[in-house]
Amino acid sequence: DLDKSLQEILRQNEQRCEQEIEDLKQGLISGSITPDPSHIKFSDDALDEQKHSIRIADEKVALAVQAYDLRENLHLLLVHLMQMPKVAQKLGGAVKAAEEDVKKHVLQQLLLLQPQRLQVLLQTQQVWTWTCQLIRMSPHIVSATKSATERWLHVIILIVG
Repeated sequence: DLDKSLQEILRQNEQRCEQEIEDLKQGLISGSITPDPSHIKFSDDALDEQKHSIRIADEKVALAVQAYDLRENLHLLLVHLMQMPKVAQKLGGAVKAAEEDVKKHVLQQLLLLQPQRLQVLLQTQQVWTWTCQLIRMSPHIVSATKSATERWLHVIILIVG
């Protein structure tokens, strides 16, 4: 749309300028116009059309820049999306490692308990609640979770956001 508008304005401006140049030539030949450079200039209409065509050209450039930026942003998004399977695989590995650490920690805690105390504990509480309490007390698990979260937080934000 802008392209057609610009082409039309340029065509009209070129015709107007050619006509004004022809009129100037005729005026110089007939003597009605003196060869003083201050008197020889294009009309205000021709200059306005030229300014209008410059505005349209500037608008076309701005749209082209926006289109390029959009293409660049889409490219970056596609690159991130293509990396998602790798990120998910690494994140899954971190989760598996954390699960293994939890299992090891629970087993270590179970081995430390006296057999009678373990029996009472199993009878009076649900094992799941007890396991969750052990997990909360483990600084190693907290550290591993924090490390994984810090490392992959920007990816998680990209996925969610």
